[in-house]
Amino acid sequence: MKWLSTRLASFLVLFITLVVYIFTANPDVGFTDSGELAAVCTTLGVAHPTGYPLFTLLGHLWTMLPLPLSPILKLNYFAGFCTAISAFLLFYLVEFFLNNYKSSGSAI
Repeated sequence: MKWLSTRLASFLVLFITLVVYIFTANPDVGFTDSGELAAVCTTLGVAHPTGYPLFTLLGHLWTMLPLPLSPILKLNYFAGFCTAISAFLLFYLVEFFLNNYKSSGSAI
């Protein structure tokens, strides 16, 4: 039963993070955002070093989704999706370490 509550809590973290990010996403390039990575994702160009190849390829695939949104907004939603997945994985990682921590009896 504990695994069910952990799984429910982790999906709640994912859902809340995704909803907050979607409702606060900038629909266009912001004042301090150069838009370089958005341009690179839509054209499959090369960004400044390191180039961000994984983000570029996944972002390009994400912009090809048939949604009636601008490519910038699609990429902002992609960033929100990536953030939600990372919060989900962080929750599982922290939960794993807290449940499997064995006290060695010595103070750190």
